[in-house]
Amino acid sequence: MKRRDFFRQTAAATGLAASFPFFAGETGVQAAPVSVSPETRALREAILADLDAKRQETRLHMLPEDGQFVNLIVQLINAQQVLEIGTFHGYSSLWIAMGLEQTGGKLTTIEIDPERVKIALANLTKAGVANRVECLEGDAHQVAKTVSGPFDVALIDADKDRVDDYFQTLFPKLKPGGVILVNHVIAFKDLMQNYLDLVQKHPDLITSTVSPSMKDAFSLSFKKR
Repeated sequence: MKRRDFFRQTAAATGLAASFPFFAGETGVQAAPVSVSPETRALREAILADLDAKRQETRLHMLPEDGQFVNLIVQLINAQQVLEIGTFHGYSSLWIAMGLEQTGGKLTTIEIDPERVKIALANLTKAGVANRVECLEGDAHQVAKTVSGPFDVALIDADKDRVDDYFQTLFPKLKPGGVILVNHVIAFKDLMQNYLDLVQKHPDLITSTVSPSMKDAFSLSFKKR
């Protein structure tokens, strides 16, 4: 399936087009796509497949459908600046960077584990997207306070019991019309209940739960313009 067809079908299947203002039509998508050779595309698919094959060994939780969905969001809102908390081995970072390759944007990603930073950077370099990624090492609760933003998309995939703390730091740095994505809100619902209650009641957010894989789900919050 072509990537653009995947975007349309996913948006329709999840009901996003009806739920969120930025999915109405295609007028907001102003992509400046980079041409990717078949060889590079195949290499990236191999890197993602290798990471996916090692998920039990490495305890990677993000599924391929999740990665595709984040890539979709990046392109649909023409994201220029994305912040990721929880780089791990660069699986979601690669999906994000491939989307940003089409919008001309950049990713800032934060990881506390030095060894994971090395692995992620190696994977991103091999995939040819390292020029679009700044990987910051350290405790994201502190490091996130030092990044200036503003961001179009923030993906939070770390410290499930402290997501609300990340939110307090990131919300002021999120552009109006921007999106906060938090993964695994079914599997770790109990740990994230404070955050889920917060975003559902927040007067400046429209929040919905979206499940690309039908196994777990994202909390997707749109910051009103």
